[in-house]
Amino acid sequence: MDSDVIPPPRDESHIDLTLSWRMFRQNAKPFLATQGIALGGVIGFAVVISILLSVFGLETSSGSNPEGILTIQDFFVLFLQVPSLLIFLAFQGSLFGLAFDVMSSGDQFTELGGTFRYLGKFWRRYLLFGFFLNLPTICLVIIGVSFGGVALAHLADLIILFTPISFVVFVIFVQAGPALTTQSDIKSAFKDNFQTLRTALRRLLKTWIIFWIIFYLPYFITNLLVLAQINAFMQGDLTGLYLLVLALITEMWYFFAGVPVQTLTATRIFNSLHLAPPREKS
Repeated sequence: MDSDVIPPPRDESHIDLTLSWRMFRQNAKPFLATQGIALGGVIGFAVVISILLSVFGLETSSGSNPEGILTIQDFFVLFLQVPSLLIFLAFQGSLFGLAFDVMSSGDQFTELGGTFRYLGKFWRRYLLFGFFLNLPTICLVIIGVSFGGVALAHLADLIILFTPISFVVFVIFVQAGPALTTQSDIKSAFKDNFQTLRTALRRLLKTWIIFWIIFYLPYFITNLLVLAQINAFMQGDLTGLYLLVLALITEMWYFFAGVPVQTLTATRIFNSLHLAPPREKS
């Protein structure tokens, strides 16, 4: 009898990712616009910094200082880049606000105005969250600036070393993103994050491993391939130019599609443990 049929077990990781991808496609414009603003801010600051360095005749010592000793000029350049990093991290955090609108509202809809609404309310939280989530990458950048040519020569090794560290840090802290949007204070949000980590570790690992394979692994592989050809590129050999194009495509795939899906997935996991989340339609 039908009543005796045992339904198959729910694969929550499959639902996390497929539902998040569908919600991203239905709400792509505000997510893409937010990412575009964040990227535009980074590029804008880079242009301003280049102009300032040119006007004042400054340059970093990374290319001429193999000992890796930071100079006053290096600190000045790092200081100029801080506002760009802060703005970027704040906008990345605001994506969790958009994701909360989508995953927690009855109409499963959001708009670009939500980005600035959540920025205004939670930008301090998003900055703290972004710092923890991107700590390995920040450390890698600092190493690159500090050790200059030495770091560049071993950049592929550093990326291979830091990638699994980044994944571990990501899994540990990513659920703080949706919690920071809903909890009353930062302490409660991080407490909720670690509670989720303890109770749903297997699901988190499965979901995020699949996510990284789909969205991050192509970017990781193409960047290593570009680094393998970096000497040829620096000598003017452009036979491997297609690798640069491929690396750019995979980076945009991760940044414009992967990061928004990441926020939606984390929010779906949060809701499934706290609220009644949107379900896949049969």
